[in-house]
Amino acid sequence: MRTIITPLLVATLLTPILGAQQQISPDDRKAHVACVKKELADAETALFEKYQKAKDDAEREVVMKERPDGGTFAKKLWPLVTANPADDAAAEALAWMMRISEDAADKKKATELLFQHHVKSEAIADVCASLAYQPSKANLEFVERVAKETPHDAVRGQATWAKVQLLGGALRAAESITGGAMTPEQQKGYEEYLGAGTLAWLKMLDGKAIAASRETLLEEIATKFADVKAGHGTLGEAAKAELFELRNLAIGKAAPDIVGKDADGVQFKLSDYRGKVVLLDFWGEW
Repeated sequence: MRTIITPLLVATLLTPILGAQQQISPDDRKAHVACVKKELADAETALFEKYQKAKDDAEREVVMKERPDGGTFAKKLWPLVTANPADDAAAEALAWMMRISEDAADKKKATELLFQHHVKSEAIADVCASLAYQPSKANLEFVERVAKETPHDAVRGQATWAKVQLLGGALRAAESITGGAMTPEQQKGYEEYLGAGTLAWLKMLDGKAIAASRETLLEEIATKFADVKAGHGTLGEAAKAELFELRNLAIGKAAPDIVGKDADGVQFKLSDYRGKVVLLDFWGEW
């Protein structure tokens, strides 16, 4: 008589062995983190598709109430982190949990573990990068602490760059809240998305002081961390580009002169139209 062993039976037979070993390879741990991230991404995609199919604002409002809670997915990774909080998989999990969880206690615990086990690691620069465009007081304090405590100059530069981006995002968010460009419904939704704590922090910001601080930090980056790699270039190049924008392209500044050809191929300069209302339409194909 032949014995047929099903996949389920194989798994059942192996469970005691795996349990006794109590070991998961680093690749398996990273795969587990990726799996939980994908679960949330799939849930958000499904919500977006449902939102697009909604017939009116009332239906869209109902759909948005079903928005997946990042904290629920973040909690799925706590067993992995608790088992070994010091490896790269745990660092990735903790960074993600800090970014997507709305649970203050989880964020605090994740922050503490990152500083306990990963502050001296060069990999913590990736954590700063993941937080750079999520303005909140907690994220700002995190990158400031990394900049202060890391022994690596490159990480300090990247943490400082993340601080510049966080401050810029905070300014834009504060302007959106106070600018009056949103409908009451949009305003309410935006404020709910930010959360009460971040909202209160944004309303307390001194816009002029932050703008001045960003300029000072960008000058520091351009001077001290110019050669640090960032994306397809360096922090120095990125900082100089932002400084140029701050000093030349902000509202109220004189536009830099532009030389080009019009639709008829006639060369012109923007300064030829000084004193007139000019609409510049920039576009391209990639």
